[in-house]
Amino acid sequence: MVLNRTSFILLGTMLVVMGVVGAACEPLGSPMVVEALVPDDSARGGVALQDVTLQRVVDLRTGRGLDFDVRGDFKVNVGDFSDLTGDFDAIVDRIRGNGGADVDPHMSFDGTRYVADDYETLFYFSMTANFESAFAYAREAGDVSRATSSAPSQRAIVGLFASVVLSPLLPLPLLSSDNAAYAAPVDGWLALRSAFQEGVPFGMHRGVIAHEFGHRLFFHNVFSAVDGGFEVWQRDNTETELSAEQIRSQMLLKGIDEGLADAFAIAALSDKDAINDAFAFAGDLFEPEADRRDVEGEFGRAATYDALRTLSLDTSMLESCGLTRPEFAQQFNFYCVGTVLAASLWEAADRDAGIMRTEVEPAVIQALPGIGEALVAGVAFDVDLFLEALVRVTPPGERREKLCAQFAARFESLVIAGKVPTCL
Repeated sequence: MVLNRTSFILLGTMLVVMGVVGAACEPLGSPMVVEALVPDDSARGGVALQDVTLQRVVDLRTGRGLDFDVRGDFKVNVGDFSDLTGDFDAIVDRIRGNGGADVDPHMSFDGTRYVADDYETLFYFSMTANFESAFAYAREAGDVSRATSSAPSQRAIVGLFASVVLSPLLPLPLLSSDNAAYAAPVDGWLALRSAFQEGVPFGMHRGVIAHEFGHRLFFHNVFSAVDGGFEVWQRDNTETELSAEQIRSQMLLKGIDEGLADAFAIAALSDKDAINDAFAFAGDLFEPEADRRDVEGEFGRAATYDALRTLSLDTSMLESCGLTRPEFAQQFNFYCVGTVLAASLWEAADRDAGIMRTEVEPAVIQALPGIGEALVAGVAFDVDLFLEALVRVTPPGERREKLCAQFAARFESLVIAGKVPTCL
C-alpha cells in the first residue's frame, strides 16, 4: 500500500473514530456527578432535581457497582421460592436465574454531569443515589454484616422495573407496579414501575429505599451473622403446618422487621416523615398507610403492644390493622406493631433526628444478632427478645433509661412480666 497525504488523513480520521468508540466502551466509573431526584424539604412534594456524586459505581452504562448491581429485565419466578434447600449463596444463584440484563441508560454529558434523557434513566440515577446513601449510612452506623459487604460474591442486586411472574413457562405478571421490596432469596431488591400511585415512585423514593435497605440489614444481622441463624430462617419459611404460637411469633417477627426498617429510614435521612410522606403523596389508595406509619400521628401516639394484643384500641384503628381476634392472629396487619416499635424508638430519642441517627440506630444494629441467637436457642419470638437485646447493648445512662421508660409504656405486659430484665 502506498501512503500519501490523503491516506494519512483518512488513517488519522479512522484512528480518532476508533479512539472515540473505544473510549465509549470503557467502564464509566465513580466518582461521577448525575442529576437525580433527591429529598428537598423546601421544594413542593419534598423532592427536587439536584446534582449527586455517585461514589460506588463501577460502570454507569451497565449498572455494575461495588455494593450492588442494577439489572434490567429482571424476573422473579414465584415457583422458584418453593425450593429453599442448600446454602444461602446456592439459593440466591438459583432464584436469580439469568440475573437480568445490563441496564441501557439514555443520558447526556454536559461537561460536568450526566443528565437523564428519559424517565427510565432518571429512575435509575435516583434509585442508585438512594441505595448508595443507605449503604453509606449503615456503614457509618456500625454495620459489619453481609448487608454492607462489598465482596463480589456477596454483592446485592437491584431489579430495575422488575416483575414477579408465575413461572418461566407461564410468565404472567403477579406483581409489577407500585412497590419496592427486598427479597431475601435473591438477596436484592425489586424496584417496580408506577401505575396507580401519584407522587414520587416508591422505587426511586429515598425514604422507601432506605426502608427496603433496612430489611437487608435485618436479615443479614439476624440470620446470616449468627451460627445456625440461616437454618432457622429456612425452617420458618418452608414449614407448612404451623401452630397458633408459631403463627403469632412469625407475625410479630415480621412486624418488628417492618418497624425497624422504618426506624432505619428515619435515622438514615434524619427525617421522622421519611416513610409516611411517601404514602401521603402517593394518592388516596395509599393515604391510610401514611396514617398508620406516622410515628407522631394519631395511631402512632395511641397504639401499644397490649392495646393491639387485647383489642382495646379504638375500633377504627383495630380495623385498619385487620384485628378481629386477640393475640395477633394470622389476619393481623403486622405493620401496626412495627409502628408501635418505631414510635417508641423515636420517643426514646427525644424526637430528635440527630440522636436517632447517632445513638439509637447504631444500638439497634448492634442488638440485631441477639434476635438470631435467641431463635437458634429455640426461643419462640416475641418482641421482648429484641427489646432486651437493645437495652442490653445501650450503655447505662439517659438513653437506656428513656428506652426502658418507652418500653414500659408501649410494651407494658412484657416489662411487668420481667421479660426485659435489664430495665428492672
